[in-house]
Amino acid sequence: MRRRAKLQKELSEIDETVAKIDGAGGGMLSRPRNAKPLAQVAQEVLKDLGKPMRVADIADAALKAGYKSSSASFRAIVNQLLIKDKQFVSTERGFYGLKKA
Repeated sequence: MRRRAKLQKELSEIDETVAKIDGAGGGMLSRPRNAKPLAQVAQEVLKDLGKPMRVADIADAALKAGYKSSSASFRAIVNQLLIKDKQFVSTERGFYGLKKA
């Protein structure tokens, strides 16, 4: 019975964690849906500021602008986007801006 109680407690803690991530508390985890793709949100963030920004600042601004992500490494996702998407250019180490037309 003690082992059962311990396992039940662990299961409850896991359910709480899933509920925080999923927002519903159970069932299959689903990806958050966004109205705009991350590349468009990053472009708008950089356009609004008008100068290059650090990757971490772009990621924070995207989240503040309403972009939803359940990723624990969202900053890394933003970094990969900035490296691969040709509309962004590295101005110096860790800083990205919009490519001039």
